[in-house]
Amino acid sequence: MAKGRQKLRQIPIVQSMLAVVGLGACLGVGLAWMQWRAEEKKLKEVQQIPEKLSPVLFPEASSPPLLPSEEPQPQPELKVPSAMERLPVYPGSLPQAFDSVVADGKPIDMAWFSTEDSVEQLRAFYAKEFALRGIFFVSHEFSPYAGYIGHIDWANQELHLVSYIRQGRQTMVFPSRSSPAQQMEGGQLPEGVPVHPKASLAKTIAFFEPEGRQRLSYSATVPNESLASVKGFFQEALLAKGLKNIQEKEERGRVSLEASNEQRVLNFSFEQKQNDVGIYLLLMGQSPER
Repeated sequence: MAKGRQKLRQIPIVQSMLAVVGLGACLGVGLAWMQWRAEEKKLKEVQQIPEKLSPVLFPEASSPPLLPSEEPQPQPELKVPSAMERLPVYPGSLPQAFDSVVADGKPIDMAWFSTEDSVEQLRAFYAKEFALRGIFFVSHEFSPYAGYIGHIDWANQELHLVSYIRQGRQTMVFPSRSSPAQQMEGGQLPEGVPVHPKASLAKTIAFFEPEGRQRLSYSATVPNESLASVKGFFQEALLAKGLKNIQEKEERGRVSLEASNEQRVLNFSFEQKQNDVGIYLLLMGQSPER
């Protein structure tokens, strides 16, 4: 009888213990779950701190900041010297302006650059560019290594020249722009320079050069004549004036005669314009006489 009572008393105790253990387990799991959720929430908050601070600290940042060596540097603006006005810039060149050039009291815009290209390449480039722009140009070769090519801007009475000289492996180039020192009425030319008897609309402008010499430009039209007849006239006239060193060239439909003596160099160019012939003269050397 006593044993039965003892057994009956043990059952509730065991059940109570099991209940306590189960409750403890549930409470432990619950507490652990609650603690895990709390830690997860804290972790998310910590992870969100950079995202919340980034717009405040870096409002315009859309990418990692560049290192000082990687920051883009402002490029200096390249300015073309005024001497290059109405002159194409040679490919790959960086023309630099001279501070001041004065000839006979007259300022002249001059610049310079160098290239490894030959004088033939340089001259061919400018001849092509002038022709594409419809500009009638004149040129002269002092030697296989030096010369000039350029044109007259009759509207503004300006002379635009590209002078060049080969030195070693470099071609030194000197673009220039100068204004006339004087304009002669009626296309007057110095004594000893031939003039076609039928020439009309003649204009003459004298330009100073840095060396103090003058360069004279002349333009006229011979109506109702062929290019061959006008060229023939000047060939005979130059020979009659004692200019025997006459060279003839033809380029892009234009014919030129170049003659020289100890005093001057004459470069005549001729162009057929329908029934008329245009005459262009560039004289260098002796100052023109009025």
